[in-house]
Amino acid sequence: MPTRGEYSPEAPPTRGSFGVIRRDHAFLLFLLSGALAYLVYVAIETVLPVSAVHTYGISPAVWGVIVILNPLLVTLFQLRVTRGTAGFAPGPKLVTAMLLMGGSFLLLIVSGSPGMFVLVIVIFVAGEMLWVPTSQAIVAALAPADVRGAYMGAFGSTASVGFALGPFIAFQLADAHGDDAAWLFFAAVSLLAAATGAAAVRVSLGRRSDAPLPSVGA
Repeated sequence: MPTRGEYSPEAPPTRGSFGVIRRDHAFLLFLLSGALAYLVYVAIETVLPVSAVHTYGISPAVWGVIVILNPLLVTLFQLRVTRGTAGFAPGPKLVTAMLLMGGSFLLLIVSGSPGMFVLVIVIFVAGEMLWVPTSQAIVAALAPADVRGAYMGAFGSTASVGFALGPFIAFQLADAHGDDAAWLFFAAVSLLAAATGAAAVRVSLGRRSDAPLPSVGA
C-alpha cells in the first residue's frame, strides 16, 4: 500500500484554510453554484417522491420500482459517462449537467404519468453523472495543494443548504401554486447554478492560465 496519496501535499498546511477560502472569489462563486445545484439535486430524493404519490396518484409500490432506476443507471454508466466525456471542457459539462437535472422536471408539467416519471429520472441521472465528478474536479483544480481537503470539505458542506432549503421552498410553492410552480423553481435554480458555475470556471482559467482545469472528474 502507498504511504501517501498521489495528490497529497508534500507537507502540512502552514496557513489557515478559512482565510484562503474567504479571499478566493472564484471558489466562493463556485460554492454558490454548488449550493444552488444541491437545491436541484435533492429534489429527486425529497420532492419528487412526495409529488408522485400525493399529487399524481402513483402508488408507493410503483414509485419504489421507478426510483430503482437512479442507482441502477449510476452503477452501470457512471464510469462510462466520466470516461466518455473526458475530452470536453469542465465549464460546458457543468452547464449541460445542470440543464439536464433542472430541465427534466419541466416534463412533469406536460404529463404526470409513470412513464413520464421514468423519463424524468433517466434525464436527471444523466445530468447527475456529469455534475458530480465534474464539480469535484473543478474544486480540486481551484484549490491550492496544501488546503485542498478544506476546499473539498467546504464544497461538500453546500449539500446541507440544498437539503434544508430545497424541500422547504418547493413544498411551499406547491401548496400555494401547485406542483408546476415547484418544477419551474427547480428549472430556474438550475439555470442560476449553471451560470455561476461557468463564471467561476472562467475566472479560474483567467487567473491560473498556467494550470488549466482538468476535463475529467473524480
